[in-house]
Amino acid sequence: MSVSGNDDANAADKARQAVEWAARVAAADRQWEVQRDREAALLPLNKAALFEALAAAGITTAIITFDGSGDAGQVEEVAAYAGDDQPQALPDGSVEYKEVGFGAAEPTTSTVPVRDVLENLACALLSQTHGGWEDGDGAHGEFTFDVATRSITLGFHERYIETTYHEHEF
Repeated sequence: MSVSGNDDANAADKARQAVEWAARVAAADRQWEVQRDREAALLPLNKAALFEALAAAGITTAIITFDGSGDAGQVEEVAAYAGDDQPQALPDGSVEYKEVGFGAAEPTTSTVPVRDVLENLACALLSQTHGGWEDGDGAHGEFTFDVATRSITLGFHERYIETTYHEHEF
């Protein structure tokens, strides 16, 4: 085989590999999209169960603060309030929490402490809206769970370093 023949075979092989790679990436993207949709479908169910448990305990607001940077992030505090911002203990009870494993055929339901459901929902929503929030300079903020309106609000503060470069040649 001539050198030209080898070059043609190598180019054809590289082109085939590129097409196969693009197909694998597209398939993975579709799987993640399906996963996000399945998780989104469970959010109303998990919210409803959580807000019922909070309301039954007389809690009007729950606030979760988080902080992260340098590839690590964590929940800093979970606080609950009743009435006019009077601190309240979280209920000891548990809530039915639904989740779907990646590629799983059906969601699973488990009984989870109220605090864990608050943290699970906050972490899932944070990942959904600001994936990588814990990387680099990171971010911090808080989730407010308003029992009366059955809403969850995220206040998000993204950190970044800004630099300005100037170069002068004289």
